[in-house]
Amino acid sequence: MASVRGRFPRTADFGLYRASSKGCWSVAGTSWFVGPCAALEGGLMRAPGHGVPDPRKLFAPWFASSVGAVAEAPITEGARLAVTADLGLPILRETYLISGQQIYKPGISGTLGISLAAYW
Repeated sequence: MASVRGRFPRTADFGLYRASSKGCWSVAGTSWFVGPCAALEGGLMRAPGHGVPDPRKLFAPWFASSVGAVAEAPITEGARLAVTADLGLPILRETYLISGQQIYKPGISGTLGISLAAYW
């Protein structure tokens, strides 16, 4: 939630709905998989305002690219454990204002992940 201080509280709640496509390349290892990754994502950013003269629900398009790395290791014959790290940069981003004051502009983001993959 972002807010603007003043006599009456004015706030906005932010949410992001996104889908992405990611590709990774193997660099080393026989049973291990280690390599760089790149991804593109798209979606909608939602920001309903509260306590403002003209409250609206704003939906703005979201497009971003990211680079990162993945490391996968086998834990059984049909399962692998993966660890990922990514840095993302918005390609298309909106500046959000309340009463003319900038309250939010998306910037660089980072993610860390752990996942379990099953193969059959």
